Amino acid sequence: MYLSGLFSIILLLIVPWTGTYKPVLEKGSTKPGTCPEDNALCRRHYEAKCQSDEECSGKQKCCFYYCHFECKYTVEDRLSGKLGTCPVVIYQCTKTKPPDKCHRDRDCLGTLKCCRGICGKKCIDALNPDVPKLDKETDLVAE
Repeated sequence: MYLSGLFSIILLLIVPWTGTYKPVLEKGSTKPGTCPEDNALCRRHYEAKCQSDEECSGKQKCCFYYCHFECKYTVEDRLSGKLGTCPVVIYQCTKTKPPDKCHRDRDCLGTLKCCRGICGKKCIDALNPDVPKLDKETDLVAE
């Protein structure tokens, strides 16, 4: 009796309790890739927007994200840069070396991308923000 009580106490000390839980897809995961990390503390779960990867377009997976299931791009797709493409610039700056306001996508807030503008790079809204930038030769998400 004493050992089972002691075991229970040790188990409680070893296993951390977060007070939340995350459900698992019923039909399983079929597409490759890792769902984005979800740090939301959910007291309740909301209606699912998908139930399996098959319901998601392209490379998206059905992931548990912010208290419900929805189609999301994988971590691997997102690591390559923000989604969408930069607009083509047809004019050129008259300055010799215009200053850049950003150097890469991660320098920009939210969904903004670091794109070449008329005078240097700056954070702007991407074209087709729901579509990852693909390398034309490999058909993989470009870096």
